[in-house]
Amino acid sequence: MRKYFAVGLTLILLCAIPARAAEKKMNRVGVGYGIPYGGLGVNYEFSPVDCFSLDAGVGATSGDPGWSVGTRVYFVTQEKTFRPRISVSYGTVALLESATGKWKNDNGLSSGLGFQWVFGEKKEWSVDFDLLYLFYDMPAGYEEDWDSGNVKFTIGFGYHF
Repeated sequence: MRKYFAVGLTLILLCAIPARAAEKKMNRVGVGYGIPYGGLGVNYEFSPVDCFSLDAGVGATSGDPGWSVGTRVYFVTQEKTFRPRISVSYGTVALLESATGKWKNDNGLSSGLGFQWVFGEKKEWSVDFDLLYLFYDMPAGYEEDWDSGNVKFTIGFGYHF
C-alpha cells in the first residue's frame, strides 16, 4: 500500500504545475452514467493543478439519490487530447433490494483506470470512460441482480471551462 501511495504522490508532484485560469481549463461539468455520476447524473471536476483533480457527483438511482466524491490523477497535461487517468472515489456503489421490494443505496470505495478524450475548437468538450474496481462486499442476506462482479464502467460527456 505504501508503494502505491508513493507512486501516486510522485505523479501529483511531477504534475504540480499550477493550472492558470487564463491558459488552462480548471473546471469540468459533465453528465453521465456510473459511480462518479451517482448513478445517472451530473459530475463536477476541479483541477487545482495540471494533472490532478477533485470531483463530486450526484444522480438518480432506483433507490435514494446517489452521490460520489473522489480524485483523479492524469498521466499527461491538459494540452493533450487523450488523457489516461487513475480514479479513486467513495460513494454509492450498490443498490440493495429489501424483502419488501424497496430499494436502498449502499456506499463503498472504488478505484480504476480510464481516460478523457478532449475535443472541440478550444478543447472545451470531452468524452470520459472508466473501468472501476469496487472494494465492496455485498451485505449478508442480499444478492446482486446481475453477475457483473466488482468491475463497473462509467461513461460521460463533459464541458470544460
